[in-house]
Amino acid sequence: KGFICNRIKSKTGLIADRAAPIGTIILSSPWVTDFQFEFRGTAAHAATPEKGTNALSLALNTLSEIPVGRVDSDTTINIGIISGGTGTNTVPDLVTARGEVRSFSKDSQEKWVSKINATSSHLYCPGYTYLQSDTFVKEIIDLHAQLDIKPDLVTALGASDANFLNSQGIKVINIGYGAENTHTTSERISVSSLTDLASLLVKYIVC
Repeated sequence: KGFICNRIKSKTGLIADRAAPIGTIILSSPWVTDFQFEFRGTAAHAATPEKGTNALSLALNTLSEIPVGRVDSDTTINIGIISGGTGTNTVPDLVTARGEVRSFSKDSQEKWVSKINATSSHLYCPGYTYLQSDTFVKEIIDLHAQLDIKPDLVTALGASDANFLNSQGIKVINIGYGAENTHTTSERISVSSLTDLASLLVKYIVC
């Protein structure tokens, strides 16, 4: 995000950052907003809980009202980190919870962020959507066809550098790079996928 985009002369580009078969073309990627809650209570010894206010109880009351998972056709909400407390014999006086909202729809994303009403939130990355009729998309489809690679046009709830670059006025499309079992000890990519990916990128640069 700190990159100075006006140093880039090109106004279009490809990014191979989707763990999907070669030929995958991402037409839509989500808006992602991170949020955080801070619940503050009063510490006390566990033997005298009535002298304190349990921050975890406050957290549970609020978090139980927030829907998680797929909340509409465009949007998912997740609360992924909950932390707090200093010991098993102490009523916790601070609990934090961190999560995210991601959506193909900016309006839906903003609506849910507003409903959640967290202590703080910030836009992690902007989303983008291309129509299949877009001239640039047609160029990328044709690029695949020239190499006898069948294009597969999809939407993906994952984000990439393409999100940021598109927000800066540089038309960038994310494509699959052929990896399998990503983020595991079995992650791999075939030689044929690497060869096809290299051919795609070289063809794009040369054209």
